[in-house]
Amino acid sequence: MKQFVVFALFVALSGHCLAVTKPSVKEPEPAAPASPQFELEKGLLDTLYRGSVAESSSEIRSGAPPISIVPQLSFVNASQFVLSNNYWEVPYANQIVGVPAFSLHVSNPLVYWEGLTFSLKGVVGYSFKEMALSPVQRQTGKESRAVVTLHWLPVSLGTRVEYRVSGLDFVRPHLDLEGGTQWLYQSGKLDGFEQGFWVPFYQAAFGLTLFAPSSPHGDWFGGINVGGTLRNSFASQQNIRSWSMDVGLNLYL
Repeated sequence: MKQFVVFALFVALSGHCLAVTKPSVKEPEPAAPASPQFELEKGLLDTLYRGSVAESSSEIRSGAPPISIVPQLSFVNASQFVLSNNYWEVPYANQIVGVPAFSLHVSNPLVYWEGLTFSLKGVVGYSFKEMALSPVQRQTGKESRAVVTLHWLPVSLGTRVEYRVSGLDFVRPHLDLEGGTQWLYQSGKLDGFEQGFWVPFYQAAFGLTLFAPSSPHGDWFGGINVGGTLRNSFASQQNIRSWSMDVGLNLYL
């Protein structure tokens, strides 16, 4: 009996030792949930970013209009206008007063920045005048009265800078800087008079676009252009300097 009791105590003590020395395995703790304040701030930043991108895109789309075509009527006046060949010298300046001229302007916007729109611009024009003049014969210096006809066709390429006034969007000032060449053809009933001339020129045009829409997209009407143009010839024997008053209708494609 005594041996049995001793054996039972030995088994109990062995089990207790095993329970004490057995390594404990710690279960991984679940990750702490994200802070509600962090989630709110992240969502707010995403919303602000998307809003700023959308606003910038909208501003660029509304500020940079589509390609525009402007049929324009001008009234040309010449301060200097002399054409000469081997036989005749013709002073046109006194006759080029308020001569109507038609031109077609095509502008393609390239850059929009801080209310400024920079566009590539091309222009082709035409004017016609029949008048009685007194050309001077270069060999003798004598004048001969004659009725002469003048065709005038300028072609130019340049840039337009247009500014959108904050709070006054329907009025937009613009400045055009262009260079090109003009073909002039004179004819009359004088020997050696009929001839064509290629004369390079540069010009600056300034004006306002009135009644311009706030957004050109989806609208064909782009406003009415009014302004003036200064033109001067260079690198040519022919001397031409003129100015004009212009009015045109701005149409969007």
